Amino acid sequence: MSINRLETNAFGSPESLAIMDHATRFAASLGLRFPIFQAPVGGAAGPELATAVSQAGGLGALALTWTSLEDTQRSVAEVQKRTQKPFQVNFVLAFEPKSLRCALEAGVRVVTFSWGIPAKEEIALVRSYGASYGVQVTTIDGAKRALDIGADFLICQGVEAGACAGHTKPVGDVAANHLSRADGAGGCLRRNW
Repeated sequence: MSINRLETNAFGSPESLAIMDHATRFAASLGLRFPIFQAPVGGAAGPELATAVSQAGGLGALALTWTSLEDTQRSVAEVQKRTQKPFQVNFVLAFEPKSLRCALEAGVRVVTFSWGIPAKEEIALVRSYGASYGVQVTTIDGAKRALDIGADFLICQGVEAGACAGHTKPVGDVAANHLSRADGAGGCLRRNW
């Protein structure tokens, strides 16, 4: 398929192609085949789905906000037993991320935060284990704040996610605003992937 056909049929604009190029390079930097991240889905999705998504080439997810230390260890170990592929763990920052250290000690290499900006102590902890972290954002201000604290990537969330973060715009609008305004380079990624 030619680039021109992709521009008009699949993505709609040269800017969309540039975004996909950033996303694909970023995904490759994490060892992913596709730039697809599973949503943590509160706690409804467990190790089986995280494993399946990671095995298929995306980034599987475990929601650990409300998970005990024992269940965190068990869930992370179960995913690690089933796949050598990367996966993420997520924490909703409206609550204390009590099992963050436990997940990092278990070898998790990608952490995501939702519903807020992580505290300096949480960032330092993630970095001390050599892990990457991303922040879910729903506004341009949130994107700027996440990039200012050194987030490795953004998760742009729109109304398609059920508006659970209070956003009322489609993700395409959210992402386009973040990508064009957050770092001025046409991409939400902090590093040059």
